Amino acid sequence: MQIENFGERFDTKVYLIKGVNAAFVNSLRRAILAYVPTLAIEEVDFYKNSSPMYNEVLAHRLGLLPLITDLETYEMPPEDVDPRDFAKYHVSFKIQKKGPGVVRGEDVKFNDPKVKVAQPNTPIVTLLEGQELEATGIAVLGIGKVHSKWSPAHVYYKNYPQITIKDPKTTKAEAICEVCPKNLFFVDKSQLKVKEDEIHKCNLCRACVENFPNEVSLEPKEDEFLFSVESFGQLPHKVILEKAAEVLSDQLTKISKLL
Repeated sequence: MQIENFGERFDTKVYLIKGVNAAFVNSLRRAILAYVPTLAIEEVDFYKNSSPMYNEVLAHRLGLLPLITDLETYEMPPEDVDPRDFAKYHVSFKIQKKGPGVVRGEDVKFNDPKVKVAQPNTPIVTLLEGQELEATGIAVLGIGKVHSKWSPAHVYYKNYPQITIKDPKTTKAEAICEVCPKNLFFVDKSQLKVKEDEIHKCNLCRACVENFPNEVSLEPKEDEFLFSVESFGQLPHKVILEKAAEVLSDQLTKISKLL
């Protein structure tokens, strides 16, 4: 297997994965979504809440805030252990704000400076004059299999497309250029050509093949994939991929021992 950095746009990083099949790539995707641990707020204690929102709604919103995660310091708490009893299983936070104003992610203060809300400008609730919010609680490590608030990223992939022009001198070149929604074809010196450096933009819609089967062919490469990881901010893309690979390796080791 070979993994290469293919590009980056905003919070999405694209990798080109070669030498594997679709089953492996999908397993990697599922490992990221379900088994890579991150921190998320799990328990909230309210002392004052005169905002327009009930405690339950605010607690739910707080739980969905992506938190910058330090995997070296914290561990996932066992089911039979109260995470508040051990420092390695939780990180505490506090919110204290009076209106008027908007309570945002940056107002959630953790006792560990390395842990912060990944998008500090995220609005949580609006406080009017005289309204107040005061709460404390803990965040713990968890996995997306238990609740999606612990998922580190949105992940999707597609086969790398392979476009072949059967007849470069076709009289239908202009029409082929117009039918492609990604504008991947162009005419140069009366010959139909493909924008080689933009083939990755092809979404395999097959509009070119369906309309001009004798001039163009399009096939997905069965062992090459564009693997996109859109991080929510808890972990760097590289760490997400490495942890997912570790999970897959551990699961395969367990299976091999059972055979």
